[in-house]
Amino acid sequence: MVYIYTFIEVDKNIKNDSLSDFMNEMTFIPHAFGYQCNNPGAVCSDRITGDFELICIVGGESRITIDSTLYICSAGDAVLIPPFTMHKIQTPASNPHENYWIHFDLNPFHMQKNFITAILGDTGNKLHPGLTKELLALYQLLENEYQCERSGRMHFVSSILVQIIIEVLRLKNSPSLTKNTIISMHPSEAEIVRKSLDFIQDNLLSPIVLANIANYLHISESYLFKSFSVIMQMPPNQFIQFVKMKKAEQLLKSTHHSIKEISEMLGFSSPYYFSNVYKK
Repeated sequence: MVYIYTFIEVDKNIKNDSLSDFMNEMTFIPHAFGYQCNNPGAVCSDRITGDFELICIVGGESRITIDSTLYICSAGDAVLIPPFTMHKIQTPASNPHENYWIHFDLNPFHMQKNFITAILGDTGNKLHPGLTKELLALYQLLENEYQCERSGRMHFVSSILVQIIIEVLRLKNSPSLTKNTIISMHPSEAEIVRKSLDFIQDNLLSPIVLANIANYLHISESYLFKSFSVIMQMPPNQFIQFVKMKKAEQLLKSTHHSIKEISEMLGFSSPYYFSNVYKK
């Protein structure tokens, strides 16, 4: 028997582009998805969640307050709510909203600001990608996948989420899709931050102070502070607080521990201090 080998040449017309490069720098982890229609009760009072929420308005009217800003939304509008942002969602009984919503996380952390800028620019938390048949088809596909609960669901849903974000960015024609070069420009600081993240995760259920991390890495606290400011664009204490709040949210949702117990587990000085930080 003779086997014929055929070489398939890569199509050189398929090239990387700025949006593909931008998306390749991030991983999206979906948490929850829903569809609301003609339900005046589909609202929420003031709340804070530890992940992103993207809301696509299909019809009716949504009144979404983020921090102190009220956004009146109609069909074709979308709203992005970043993690740990106070918000509430309301709708008038005379014109209840119809919308798709999805909660998700985004890694690595240092890309979150780039993502928010790419999606929102300087428009606040509201944008208007419109309602294309492609975008609606993706949401409907996501809804079907959630209802069917077939094997491979998590990967399938993740891929649809990425497609939705790509479609929103295409429709917005965002100019802010520059590839993140911070890490490649500051390799020493990036390595310090990487090792610090390992230390923080390993000691999450203990009080963490900068001196502990600096001693572990054999560096000064000032260099540790500089490394976080350059790579994460925030001071290390703020990042530690963010990670602890994410863990607190997970414990509140998945266990029966009280706020007092969780504050002690995470090394907070008191339940009162923990509650105040969580509300912020």
